[in-house]
Amino acid sequence: MQRSWVLPAILALLGCEQGSDRPIQDAAADAVISADSAPRRPEDAVSDSVPSADLTEFHVRVLEFGSGGVGATARRGGHLDPPVSESLIVGPCTFIQPAPWDFCDPACVPPEQCRSDGSCTMPKEPLGAGDITVTGLTVGLVLSPETRYQYYQPEFDPEPTDGDLFEEGAIIEATATGGNVPPFAVSVTGIAALQTDLPCPPGLDSDSDLVVTWEPSVGGGTIRFRMASSNHGNHYSSILCEASDTGELTVDHSLVAAWLSGWHPVDSWSLERSQRGSIDLPPYRVVLTASHSVGCSW
Repeated sequence: MQRSWVLPAILALLGCEQGSDRPIQDAAADAVISADSAPRRPEDAVSDSVPSADLTEFHVRVLEFGSGGVGATARRGGHLDPPVSESLIVGPCTFIQPAPWDFCDPACVPPEQCRSDGSCTMPKEPLGAGDITVTGLTVGLVLSPETRYQYYQPEFDPEPTDGDLFEEGAIIEATATGGNVPPFAVSVTGIAALQTDLPCPPGLDSDSDLVVTWEPSVGGGTIRFRMASSNHGNHYSSILCEASDTGELTVDHSLVAAWLSGWHPVDSWSLERSQRGSIDLPPYRVVLTASHSVGCSW
């Protein structure tokens, strides 16, 4: 039986990340892991019209959690993570080992912040698009900005009680009144809930591959599997896999061995199915994501 990881997931979703202009990379460092040394994330491929490196991304996310929770947020894409000292890519998966942060000496003078390379920099200007209304869900949803776009507060009407936020194939649309990011309308289709028999804990063996299986969806989507420490931040090694929604992916035993050799305060795995839609409003790209996640910690 899978144990719930809704609370740490929601905490990570709603405020544990710092902003940058880089595309979202959940386990990659800002300006540290290049496209050649890390797997291609779904957010990096939402549009072919303009390279994502030329646009500042703004993300709206609507999520269902396998244990019955829901979440929604909007924020600037990207965040700062520790620099990477080691990465290993096998198949659809990458092992990532963060290196220690450098300290800024002399200390940065607020509001400057210390970067991972030991230099001081000004924080990015908060980015937002005013009030955002999301339609096509099983309940009403408005995302309202707080403290000049530092955070967005989801307001459900009525409050969902069963974790079933959208139907597979439903057209979900987000419309915004506009702020730093101009008014927009972007849509995506709802996805099927994930079903997996992966145990918790998964019974890892450094000499054996880890085979992750799930019930594939007719509607498809992108599958992301991650093993990490579910504490605040990304200061410990992790494995990130991305694959098509075929029902199976394999984590090579060499990556499993590398992950087991490190220490993680709270071991965890997560499996997510998602669909993404986007619209380019240069110099911005707006990305709308609908996803369903399951996972556990031990």
